[in-house]
Amino acid sequence: MILIANAIELFLEMLSAERGVANLTRAAYKADLCAFEDYMLSQFGKKNCVDLTQDDIRHYLQFLSQKHYDSRTISRKLSTLRQFFLFLFAENHLKSNLCEGIDFPYQSKKLPKTLSIDEITLLIDCSIKNKTIEGLRLYTLLELLYATGMRVSELVGLKKEQILRNFSALLVKGKGNKERMVPLHVSAQEALKEYLLLQKDKSMWVFPSNSESGHLTRQGFGQMLKKLAITSGLDPIRLSPHVVRHAFATHLLEGGVDLRSLQQLLGHADISTTQIYTFVDPSRLKSTVSHFHPLGDKMGIQMQSHLTKADKK
Repeated sequence: MILIANAIELFLEMLSAERGVANLTRAAYKADLCAFEDYMLSQFGKKNCVDLTQDDIRHYLQFLSQKHYDSRTISRKLSTLRQFFLFLFAENHLKSNLCEGIDFPYQSKKLPKTLSIDEITLLIDCSIKNKTIEGLRLYTLLELLYATGMRVSELVGLKKEQILRNFSALLVKGKGNKERMVPLHVSAQEALKEYLLLQKDKSMWVFPSNSESGHLTRQGFGQMLKKLAITSGLDPIRLSPHVVRHAFATHLLEGGVDLRSLQQLLGHADISTTQIYTFVDPSRLKSTVSHFHPLGDKMGIQMQSHLTKADKK
């Protein structure tokens, strides 16, 4: 018999030791599980894992729905619970996996926000005008982000030792400490070289700061982008590091890159995560059918007509 609180601590220790999850991810898991624990105690007076049932979990999900949590949030919380109870079952703390058979709520596809190539170019051109070391840092950050599609945590936490082959590529450490190599185009290489030359900092970080971590924070970079958006005449609400990552992926797809290559560049564990970008630009589907189908343009015209009618409904 194990208390829910103790089980949560064991699960979190496993995440750190075996999966190498980031601190923020671990904190998110803890928040979800502690909320579940609080509900079980307040509603049913249950403190031990062996007293829990599938109906308890369904009641909790129903409670979240009644509190008007959206389907994506409920799905995330259920995903946490599924991993938690699978762990308890695998470690013989429970005789069965209580989440088995509990389905995720239906979610409509939410397309990622992105920027046009012209808007990205405008941001880069505006950032390069600031010739101070701070301006060069922002320009380098933007160049690297749009050149690689890195997650913001991967970018701000970049170490100098991760720069490879005379600045031609970066060795990026992603989720679960998985490594992937991403190439840098010439303008990103030159920006990085110039920035490091002027930086004159002995830190191991590419973007050092006085923060607790020793490097630029995600929030700090996000604020820089907001200010850059205002200077560039763009709506700051539309701009974030993640939006630039989406732009990288969308523009590569528009240019003809295949999904498997994009999956590797983005560091997605599952290609289904990458496939969301195929919904951003319907014209890609139309042109693909037109180019590759045996009937060629004739089939493409029919497909375009069908999709246009569907879009109007």
